[in-house]
Amino acid sequence: MNKRWTREQAERELEAWRSSKQSMEAFERERGVPAHRLRYWSKRVDAAGSRGRTQQSVSLLPVRVAASVGAGVEVLLPGDCVVRVAPGFDDDVLLQVRESS
Repeated sequence: MNKRWTREQAERELEAWRSSKQSMEAFERERGVPAHRLRYWSKRVDAAGSRGRTQQSVSLLPVRVAASVGAGVEVLLPGDCVVRVAPGFDDDVLLQVRESS
């Protein structure tokens, strides 16, 4: 096996390992793929949001705007969760929070 993997090679090996339902060590013994390489690429691919990552479903909940504080907004979500957005908030920061969840 090559000393270096391309992203495509890594994704193929990760898919083969995940499909096998084996531990990394057992997969290494059977296929000769170093477990440390699988760990490295697993972190790298998952962090980049690759297709190797499990998809999560998203559902929208009904919301009701409870109050407007100055130019800010307060949103009450089901389960008594409150989202407060202060005046002058940074849209990009809010998007980053959403994307990291």
